[in-house]
Amino acid sequence: MKIEKYIGRNGKPVDNKRKVSAKDGTTAVIELRHKNWITRFQLDGKHHQLNLRTTDERTAAATALDKVRAASRDQWDFVHAGQAKKGVITIGQCIEIHIGQLAPNCANKHLANGGNRLRGLISQALGIPGRLKKDSEGIHSWPEVDRLPATILDSHLIDKFYAHRLKGLDKGEARESRIRGANSHIQDARSVFTKASLADGRYPGLPDISSFVNKQKLKEMKKSFKYEAVDNEIQRLLAHLPELKESNPASYLAFQLTAVLGLRRGEAAQARKSWITSHKGKKVLYVQATPTWVPKGRQERKIPLPEEVHSEILLLSDDSEFIIPALSANYRYEKVFNVLSAWFLKICKDWPDTKKAHVLRKWFGAEVSTQTGNLFAAQILLGHASHTTTMNSYADLLNVPEYEINLTAEQPVNKQAAVG
Repeated sequence: MKIEKYIGRNGKPVDNKRKVSAKDGTTAVIELRHKNWITRFQLDGKHHQLNLRTTDERTAAATALDKVRAASRDQWDFVHAGQAKKGVITIGQCIEIHIGQLAPNCANKHLANGGNRLRGLISQALGIPGRLKKDSEGIHSWPEVDRLPATILDSHLIDKFYAHRLKGLDKGEARESRIRGANSHIQDARSVFTKASLADGRYPGLPDISSFVNKQKLKEMKKSFKYEAVDNEIQRLLAHLPELKESNPASYLAFQLTAVLGLRRGEAAQARKSWITSHKGKKVLYVQATPTWVPKGRQERKIPLPEEVHSEILLLSDDSEFIIPALSANYRYEKVFNVLSAWFLKICKDWPDTKKAHVLRKWFGAEVSTQTGNLFAAQILLGHASHTTTMNSYADLLNVPEYEINLTAEQPVNKQAAVG
């Protein structure tokens, strides 16, 4: 038996791989993954991966050769011997490790959400009831999903998930919306397995899940944003801003945070007065993680805050740490945005009837893209993790040289220059 360093495609040796050969011509490649050696081989057009369940290099090499020989003779009982689920980490254990890991600027709620999105993906893909249960200590679990082995995490699982989510939707905007939702769901589910965690071997007994992690997302159609139509509607809203400010200050501030600062609904609800700071002599709102919440995609950012809007925040906010006053003890922002949505529909008959407040954020992004001619500026201010999100929505709006936005009840057309 001969053990040599494995030479990769770039002509350089791979540290964690070895090429093994025997006198009878049998060859194998072994790879050190986490603490154990594994082997991969191809037979009759099918790829096979086996955990050799040993940390010793020579033992692993000899076992790999025996497995390859047995496979060539169709002795699959011997090949699969020792490959039982014993020692393989379960989905529940993966989530438990994920929630317990150190994650800078990441709240517990965000970690739990990643675990639940993984559970939901598996539940839908395999048709398993996704029943959330709480034990005597108040800890939530999905018993039917949590007991499954991590070996189910592969590209086929994602294919089944897509098939379930897109069932009955052959084309059209409904399908595109469902694709975007499914892609987002998968991205959140994958967050359980960060590259750093996989490299550190933090998940004991985790099989090779590279096909699950690297599976390409479904392509989406370019999203069109009808800027001119929405801009016309917003100009109509400006005439009624004093009325909204007088009747419902909380919804008025929600309008300012989404239209003037481009915040998401959840970010607007979490926005705190302590986020208001200065940058190069200009006031900015620093969107950042808190002990109980993190921005979507963990995208912290600083957004220019017009002086007029800052004054209205000081005038209209309550005594709490939040910018938007609470209308009830249980819901900080649901009722606020419901009132805002009803106000849209009362004034603008053509206002989009879905994600009403989110349209203000998209208008903000269109204004920034249009006036700067710089998609990167819009990406940073919107907190998009990928430039493709910004490009798909606003790439056709690049034509005006500077970014100036300020919409207040007193000065609806006065504009504030951007902060660098």
